[in-house]
Amino acid sequence: RGVLLHSSRQGVFVKRLCQGRVFCSGNAVVCKGRPNKLERDEVVQVFDTSQFFRELQQFYNSQGRLPDGRVVLCFGEEFPDMAPLRSKLILVQIEQLYVRQLAEEAGKSCGAGSVMQAPEEPPPDHVFRMFPDICASHQRPFFRENQQITV
Repeated sequence: RGVLLHSSRQGVFVKRLCQGRVFCSGNAVVCKGRPNKLERDEVVQVFDTSQFFRELQQFYNSQGRLPDGRVVLCFGEEFPDMAPLRSKLILVQIEQLYVRQLAEEAGKSCGAGSVMQAPEEPPPDHVFRMFPDICASHQRPFFRENQQITV
């Protein structure tokens, strides 16, 4: 039955449908640094876009480190834990494209010594329009239309 993912301007949401154990990490998980098990049939926000932007603004103000825009799902094994990532059998990394681009730009601009203002909201929908072109190149669909996730 698998796992459903929903990505929006608010963040990334996950719903576990399968019987297997799935653990996750992301900026919106409750317990950071400890295993976070996804409960079955429960919608969980694992990435919060507004929290990312707050942390990014703190980074620009030299009050924090560059925030991590990734979500990692680990199937069948506890995660995060003390074991190195290379020892995990199945890991899935999820990133929203515009969040990744902002983090890369922040790293470049601060590495060069210049200061760049963090945007208040995600960029316009033009980023999201790229996904149908990317998905069209694959022969299998990435999702089943009859399995919607309600946030």
